[in-house]
Amino acid sequence: MAKKKSVSRRSSVSILGESGRPSRKRQSIATRIVARVIDLLLNKQLQVGSFLGTEASISEDFGASRFPVREALSRLEALGIVEIKRGIGGGISIAAGNPDHFAELLAVHFMLADITLEELFEARLAIVPKAAEHAARHATPEDVAALTGYLDEIVRLRNDFDAALQSLLDFHLSLVELSKLRTLTALNRSLCYLLRDLHRRYPPPILVTSRDVNTYAGLKHLRDVVERIASGDAQGAADVMRLAIMEHKQAVLALATAER
Repeated sequence: MAKKKSVSRRSSVSILGESGRPSRKRQSIATRIVARVIDLLLNKQLQVGSFLGTEASISEDFGASRFPVREALSRLEALGIVEIKRGIGGGISIAAGNPDHFAELLAVHFMLADITLEELFEARLAIVPKAAEHAARHATPEDVAALTGYLDEIVRLRNDFDAALQSLLDFHLSLVELSKLRTLTALNRSLCYLLRDLHRRYPPPILVTSRDVNTYAGLKHLRDVVERIASGDAQGAADVMRLAIMEHKQAVLALATAER
């Protein structure tokens, strides 16, 4: 008598190949499962909440032991693609997307790829002015007050480099978040990790110790950006932010050239 195939209590989406059988490519079972789930997601055949089954049912579908299936599920969970509920009533489902999940990991890959100063600044020029433009359309008075607070902190903490730098990075993170554009927010979070390293190598003018806050040229630009955001001047906020980044770029590239 043929062995009866177990059926999950919930309707699940098959992650087998289109033929109903797993691909015969020379890949490990774990790699095939991961690739198949990603392929189904990119082709919109899976969506948030789609139930893939249990570890046991997936093992049975692929005619494999639980070890490679468990490895595949661990990879997918680490990537933030699936949620695994263990125990009675549990199983594997597609997780809700979170672009920020990979900000730190993407920053590491940027560093490993050794992206240049030019590439870093070009990326910031593509992201931050556009974010400032959208922030001017969404920011509330409370949001503007928070941005101003970060800039005031930079001045107050100017003798504490690390604390002032954190306030500067928090300003940039918060400004881009106000754009309500999640793709820009996630990319900016990655770039801010690189920006932290850049500022430690080439301290920005706004962090130079001085009793005269008017000497903080970079800070003056950022205050101007906040004023444009507060007034709803979207194009003006973008233009001033672009100017601030361009001036910072020129200053850093000059220092980097002098080092050679």
